Amino acid sequence: MESSTTLREGVITAIESQKRQKSRVNIFLDGNFAFGLDAEVVLRHRLKKGTTLSVDNQKHLLFEEDLKAALSRAFRLLGQRNYSEQEIQHKLEAMRFHVTIIDRTIARCRELGYLDDAKFARDFVKAQLARRPQGKLRLRPALLRKGISAKLADEILGEFFASVDTARLVEEAAEKFLSRRAKAIPADKLRKRFADHLVRAGFSWDDIQRLPLWKKLGNPVDF
Repeated sequence: MESSTTLREGVITAIESQKRQKSRVNIFLDGNFAFGLDAEVVLRHRLKKGTTLSVDNQKHLLFEEDLKAALSRAFRLLGQRNYSEQEIQHKLEAMRFHVTIIDRTIARCRELGYLDDAKFARDFVKAQLARRPQGKLRLRPALLRKGISAKLADEILGEFFASVDTARLVEEAAEKFLSRRAKAIPADKLRKRFADHLVRAGFSWDDIQRLPLWKKLGNPVDF
């Protein structure tokens, strides 16, 4: 991104390649350095020595330059992993792109199919469940933290858990906990630790109470 300088109408007196970034050039107006541009932008607008650039012309060029830079940054990020729209927004905000540039970048990425919050949410839930059994009460806030709207989060979780055997999911989480930690926990504390673990995993109290394993852990305790 270019530094904010006062723009004045001028005539292009030189276009010089930058030493460190060969894909960029420096634009000189009336003998003075004005700003840098991507060489592609220069070619697209057929800029050359002798071209007069009004202030509006320059604003348009710099806007296009920033948009290209923002898109390039977004494409690189999305080439590494999936992001939600809000995550990309925050990344671009950290680079101090103008809000209009950010909006246009997100819209373009959405148009190209590179940003799709519904697909992101589905992939996120699928990946989380593949890592370990967990319930809606853990997954929903995780989706919200990723920038997924509450409405979309509820829709995606509704889709997933409509086809998932929740009872089996809770039982799997319970069995893993007991196999790894039961021997290290005093018997009088096991029931509470067991319930605490399943609650943190996002399962409801009703789900926990229905577990056959729950009934084998002794008398109820206060929570």
